[in-house]
Amino acid sequence: MLSNARALNRPVLLDIGAVWCPWCGLMDRDTYTSPETADFINQHFVAVKVDFDASPKLVAQLQRAQALLNLPAGLPLTSFVTPDGKLYFGAGYLPAEHKDSKPSFREIADEALVRFADNQKIDEQSFQLEIGK
Repeated sequence: MLSNARALNRPVLLDIGAVWCPWCGLMDRDTYTSPETADFINQHFVAVKVDFDASPKLVAQLQRAQALLNLPAGLPLTSFVTPDGKLYFGAGYLPAEHKDSKPSFREIADEALVRFADNQKIDEQSFQLEIGK
């Protein structure tokens, strides 16, 4: 995963969910099934779907890291990671369209790309994960 992100110079989009989580299912159905969203993700990210129950250590690490960075840390968990394994941005449930005060997936993903381009800010405001080692 990280080697592919390094080769493409793209951030990693980690989508953490569980079959028993209703918000995870809603995000899968409403946000990720859009062909436009899928194209956008494939053009700009290395996308990885993580099963909460199959990867508890990784999920716990991501939840702690997002909490330390004052980012949402529940389920679903949407994490943006550099090719070097630094968590630099994230969110929880993201609808396909902006609703009330809840930003859309695309708004958050666009912000993640802006932050990814700012290496100095990532160095100052990120958390080094223990993944792929």
